[in-house]
Amino acid sequence: MKTKLLYVLLFAFGITYGQFPTNGLIAQYEFTNGSFTDAISSANLTQNGTALTQVADRLSNATNAVNLNGDYLTRSNLTSGNNITYSFWVKTSTNSNDLKTIIDDSQKNSTNNNFSGSQIGYTIMLKNGKIVANFRMQHRA
Repeated sequence: MKTKLLYVLLFAFGITYGQFPTNGLIAQYEFTNGSFTDAISSANLTQNGTALTQVADRLSNATNAVNLNGDYLTRSNLTSGNNITYSFWVKTSTNSNDLKTIIDDSQKNSTNNNFSGSQIGYTIMLKNGKIVANFRMQHRA
């Protein structure tokens, strides 16, 4: 009986797979063939710099991931609302103390990573091999 149960469980786990939720997404970037096009709301990413290259993704699909090589990505329109979630994979051998920008969705001064006045937004960066975020939001009652 235990063997039959084991086979049933193995079969059930064998046909299941990880799914990406898509309900309520504001933007979705798949980087298919290095594309920065948003499939949901046309909030396309813009490359800042010229060193970015296309590489194979974590599933070995050719040109479905990007190597930033010091470049970073920005969006022209800031996200509004109270809920923001980013999901992405980062593979790095960089372990430096300086901030390496990954995504900049802010109005801040990019030369010193500081906000001033009524500027809002967020920046996702890499520092010492770890992901860090710098953000400033405005709440209106």
